[in-house]
Amino acid sequence: MKLTNKLGLPEAIVKAVQNDPYDSGDSDYTATGLLKPPRMAQLMKDNSIVEDVSDRLFSLQGQVMHYILERAAAELLTSGYLVEERLYGTYDGKTVSAQVDIFDKKTSTLCDYKYTSVYSAINGLKEDHRLQVSLQADLLRKNGYKVDKAQIILLLRDWSPGRKNNSYPESPIVVQEVPLMTSKEVEAWVSERIKAHEAAKVSLPLCSPEERWATPTFAVMKDVNSDKAHRVFDTLAEAEAFVAAKAPKEVIVKRDGKSRRCELYCPARFVCEQGKKFSQPEVDENGWKKVK
Repeated sequence: MKLTNKLGLPEAIVKAVQNDPYDSGDSDYTATGLLKPPRMAQLMKDNSIVEDVSDRLFSLQGQVMHYILERAAAELLTSGYLVEERLYGTYDGKTVSAQVDIFDKKTSTLCDYKYTSVYSAINGLKEDHRLQVSLQADLLRKNGYKVDKAQIILLLRDWSPGRKNNSYPESPIVVQEVPLMTSKEVEAWVSERIKAHEAAKVSLPLCSPEERWATPTFAVMKDVNSDKAHRVFDTLAEAEAFVAAKAPKEVIVKRDGKSRRCELYCPARFVCEQGKKFSQPEVDENGWKKVK
């Protein structure tokens, strides 16, 4: 992957992004790699992919956790903890690894730290985080450790002390309890993901709406064959209310809507034929953006 600096950001930022210390070790797959859509994972091997330094800011912030844990490591290691330890295990004949942030051997508690947003904390535990931590826990078991409990520690980068409501976090640090999958469940999930990634090496699949982070929209139309919608709503309830009140003879058609990962976050979006449909506006023969 090639890095650009279109905004002319300071050289120190550029070098910090370039000198990413991440190392997956001697493994066929990592926990984070298995969570990626197989299509994305394969396309990211393309050396023509270009990413701007400004797009790597959140990744850079996440790496700060490495240095925070490094400051605590000396005391934690002598107190019965594993700190930033990469563990390995075999699944379906493949070597899979994951880096554990902190594991307390005395209390058998696994902790994973993440920089994220208040919005993410309000929405509760992410399924990807549960899967990632469950795999970490299973690798700990495979390496002879007992795991009784797991937590995700969220560090909220946009938390404000002035906000007060029932859903807003009381602190910029939020602890989420993780209901761990059983070893049997982890084995089944990892096996399915390995098969999907191996198959993508032979034939590139399309990303699903979930993998594209697609947000559906609901179009109110004269009929399903109409070229243009009367109104478009973000939720089915809003569309149904509009039809009931103002357009009882019209129909509601569910559309793919926006795909946030394709539009903004997938590094392979500019070389992905599927992603280009969502990351770039459709234009007519004169170069004007089409409005649907």
